[in-house]
Amino acid sequence: LAEAYKSLGLSFSYLGKRDEGIKEYEKALMLNENYTEVYINLAMMYLNERNFDRAFNMLQKAVKTNSFSSEAHKELANYYLIKRNYKKAIKEYKTAINEGFINKHSLFQSYSNIALCFKLEGEPEQAIFYLEKALSVNPDRGITYFELGEIFNNKGNEEKALKYYRDYL
Repeated sequence: LAEAYKSLGLSFSYLGKRDEGIKEYEKALMLNENYTEVYINLAMMYLNERNFDRAFNMLQKAVKTNSFSSEAHKELANYYLIKRNYKKAIKEYKTAINEGFINKHSLFQSYSNIALCFKLEGEPEQAIFYLEKALSVNPDRGITYFELGEIFNNKGNEEKALKYYRDYL
């Protein structure tokens, strides 16, 4: 039954019926207090409302209930990225990747977000490394080429920048 309540909560949240969704998620958690996915879904609802404290609380519970959940670690990393705690974000993205249960899209996004963290931390070489890893997962994502072009341009390596800008186009 916990799965049914989780599905109802998800349906209500898709319909924009936040309060009803939360009630159904809470019912699911009463039946299964270790339901990692419900904690993640609640966290996403709270993040959308910019209620960072509640979102963080739910993400901590998600990781606590299943420390092997790549999705829980990825969403906690996203939280840290939003809060500009880049070192913790990088750590959580790497944990999500290392758990090995991450889908191709999430893997690409995790590599790209690690690169963003390093770029914002002023570490362009690390940013380049992770953008190239992102391209190895999905070479069709043009914006990644643009980001590489920007980094090389800022480093004064116009030839490499031009190459990546052309790839972007």
